[in-house]
Amino acid sequence: MGLALDPAAEARFAAWEARVRELGDDLAEPGLPDDLAEAWDVPPLAPPPPNQVAKEQRRAAAAARAGRYQLLSDEDESDHGSDFDANAADVDAEMVGEDGEDLVDYGTGDWVEHLVMQDRTQKITKSGQIMSYRTLVTVGNANGTGGFGMGKGAEPQQSVVRAFRDARRSLIYVERYKMSGLLYPLYGEHNNLKVYIYPTRPGSGLRAGDIIEGILEGFGIADATAKAYGKRHPYSVVRATFNALLGHEGLHDVAMRRGARILSVHKTLLGRHHRDDPRYY
Repeated sequence: MGLALDPAAEARFAAWEARVRELGDDLAEPGLPDDLAEAWDVPPLAPPPPNQVAKEQRRAAAAARAGRYQLLSDEDESDHGSDFDANAADVDAEMVGEDGEDLVDYGTGDWVEHLVMQDRTQKITKSGQIMSYRTLVTVGNANGTGGFGMGKGAEPQQSVVRAFRDARRSLIYVERYKMSGLLYPLYGEHNNLKVYIYPTRPGSGLRAGDIIEGILEGFGIADATAKAYGKRHPYSVVRATFNALLGHEGLHDVAMRRGARILSVHKTLLGRHHRDDPRYY
């Protein structure tokens, strides 16, 4: 039983078949003539798109967070805009960049800033409910220095400004290996959350969650993998990651503490499978 075609398709196929019989042996040459290709125009199969599911999910999540922040901001400005902080009024933040990353630029130059979390809190008093906003941020200069801060305020922008101000007051320094990596695995915990950070070969890139990846980028650590186990509350992830980074020492500090030669400590820390890699020396 043949396949039923509509009249237009049958006419098109008949013209194509007649043209094939007319050409005969010429079809042995590679490729089809232009008129034959146009007569039987079959679109080529498109190559499968690259796997960008994770990137699309991050972009969608960041856009959703930005929408919530904007709704909260519009609601507060309409309710009690007269109490808007003058310092926060000068802030013009782009919450989401083109690649879906959270970007907050307050004119701080080359500092890497990430808005980790922002939520609304309520305090019950005899006179009623007191609404406030709480923001958690991380900062870094991409050169070994970084910090995190928490800010609260009556307005979302006010809490963001106070959070970044608090983050710059609690900066720490992490000595990196080859200006982009770590010497040995790190471990940190906070409450029931545990964070493990492992060094990788130069040029391998970062493989971690969004929060940990933002913190490592702020410190300028470009080659590492990280994994968190436990209840992944954003505040616990930030605290555990910073606790892990506080335990990292540079090559000279480790050698002085052990009373050993730098070259000996260097080979011991890198491990047997890294000794033959010229990128580590």
